[in-house]
Amino acid sequence: MGVSRFIKEASLENTMNYIKSITSKPIVSSAAVVDDVVYFGSLDQHLHALDAETGEQLWKYKTNHEVYGSPIIVDQVVYFGSDDGSLHAVDRQTGEKLWQYETGGIVGSSPAVDNDTVYFGSYDGTVYAVH
Repeated sequence: MGVSRFIKEASLENTMNYIKSITSKPIVSSAAVVDDVVYFGSLDQHLHALDAETGEQLWKYKTNHEVYGSPIIVDQVVYFGSDDGSLHAVDRQTGEKLWQYETGGIVGSSPAVDNDTVYFGSYDGTVYAVH
């Protein structure tokens, strides 16, 4: 089932080769998994979406800087911050940009969502509540 099946079937060597084939830069964010899709940010300036069963890349979304924070998925939206100073919201099925909220500093934190409000911190010293 999902990620655990993929991990069980892959040897450590194959897993390492697979990860390197997705991105040549480090992956420092935690992954989020919904409906057998794995979402994670990378220092290659992208948010990636992979099929958990096959490891196939479904899409990747380009930001203007590294992605350190972990994504969160609510309904059909993936929210995540980037060192480009923005919180990004993308469609979880297509990777299409829904909106972007710019701050005065790096957004390295992981967002939280309550009702229709997205909370996140920025290196500009502000906690934002966007709705």
